[in-house]
Amino acid sequence: MFISTVGRKLELPLAQRINNNNNNNNNIMKNTMQNNSSRRTIVSKSNTLSAMSASNSNMNSSYVSPYAEYFSAIQKNETAFAPKSNSNVLSDDTHIHQAPTLKCGIPEHKLKFKTTSYGRLMLPPYVQHSEYKVTLQVHLNDLPLHTDLEQKILAQVVGTRFDKEKKHLKLTSNHFASRIENKRHLCSMLDRIVVGVQRLAKEYQDSQ
Repeated sequence: MFISTVGRKLELPLAQRINNNNNNNNNIMKNTMQNNSSRRTIVSKSNTLSAMSASNSNMNSSYVSPYAEYFSAIQKNETAFAPKSNSNVLSDDTHIHQAPTLKCGIPEHKLKFKTTSYGRLMLPPYVQHSEYKVTLQVHLNDLPLHTDLEQKILAQVVGTRFDKEKKHLKLTSNHFASRIENKRHLCSMLDRIVVGVQRLAKEYQDSQ
């Protein structure tokens, strides 16, 4: 009886060992399979990234911005209106745009416009009285009036609108319910003033 009980007690640990070994082998196989799959995924991702980086580098090396000449001109402190004579930044194919001018010859970029924006009202007419008022300011040196006679006639025509100390001509318009129309009206007014001053100066010189 003692021998049989001892034999039974020895058989149970052996079966457990076999099961444990089988479980360990299965776990090892699963881990190896997972490691292999993860390695394959990493390799495929790295290949994809390398291909994308190579394509991007090729694109960057062959790409030429259409605004490269303009950026280089900006770095040289040059503009399309006033390029430097000794500069080769702009190529021969680049067309230099002429600054738009008024009929009297004043460049538009020499004109300064001022307008004021107000908050909306809760009651009609919902806008302030000077909502569409536009002010034009231009320096005397920017006007095509080169003689002293023309400048004197200008001062007499515009009156207090001309500041003799600062040599600024200021015109305002609030006739239309649109800032664009008031701006056009001021430009037309300035044209007529300059052309009229030139005509009066020429008539006075011819009469002398």
